[in-house]
Order: sequence, then structure tokens, then C-alpha cells
Amino acid sequence: MITYTYDAVKFILENYKTFQSGIWGNPGAAADAGIPIKNQGHRAPFEAPVIYAAEIARRVKLCGTDGMIVEERYGLKGEPKEPKDIYNERKITVAHILYTSDKVTLYCCDFEFYLGISYQTWKSNATNRKKITRLSQSVAENLTNAT
Repeated sequence: MITYTYDAVKFILENYKTFQSGIWGNPGAAADAGIPIKNQGHRAPFEAPVIYAAEIARRVKLCGTDGMIVEERYGLKGEPKEPKDIYNERKITVAHILYTSDKVTLYCCDFEFYLGISYQTWKSNATNRKKITRLSQSVAENLTNAT
């Protein structure tokens, strides 16, 4: 079982293409995000980043429509897109795109994922709703500060 911090999932998503090609990218930044970058055992040096990328892509796919937004944003299938480009195609607000991306990231690193709890059930859990509410407030503050 591979466990990740929120920062690690975010880092892997932001560097997905690099990881998928078997390259760590910036090893210092990966280590800062909480990703163990040492070569583990008898594996080839490119193997660990590929495994991390595949595992995160699998978890994102379990998130249904929300996962599809993340796949588009970070380029898990095709080229990465800016939130404004996704807005133009899907007519979903940029705030919703950012909020959804962070919500999926939370699910991908939450322990409940390992218990087999679906994304839909996870979202409806009271504790997770509190995490999501704090997250949405943070997204709103960031959008306000950016404008």
C-alpha cells in the first residue's frame, strides 16, 4: 500500500508527465513534498516514478466526473490544460475547477481510500465535508487575492 501526503499527490499531479516518463524531475522538490526518492531494492531507477504516476492516475480515475476534470487539468490523458481553458470547454467556473482538483487530491491521499470507501461516500462523510469546506474557503481566498 502506497501512502501519500497532500503535498506529494499535488506534486505528482503537477509533474505527472515527468514521473510517467520515469524521471524524478527535481529530486529536491520531490523530497520536500514527502516523496521518497531513493531507489528501493532491486528496482530500476525509472521504476518508482512510473509506479507513483500510475497509482495516482488510478486513484483519480475512481473519482468519476471530478476525476475527469483533474485528468484534463494536469494532463493525465493528453496535454495539461489551464483552468480557464477547461472553463471555456465545459462552462464550469474556475473556482469550481480548482476546488474539485483539490477535493480529488484530498481523496487520493486520505486513509479511507485504502478502506475501499468510494469517492461519493467519502464526500458525504461529515469529517471530510469539514475538510472540503476548509479547502473551499482557502480556494475562495486565493482567488480573491489573485484578482
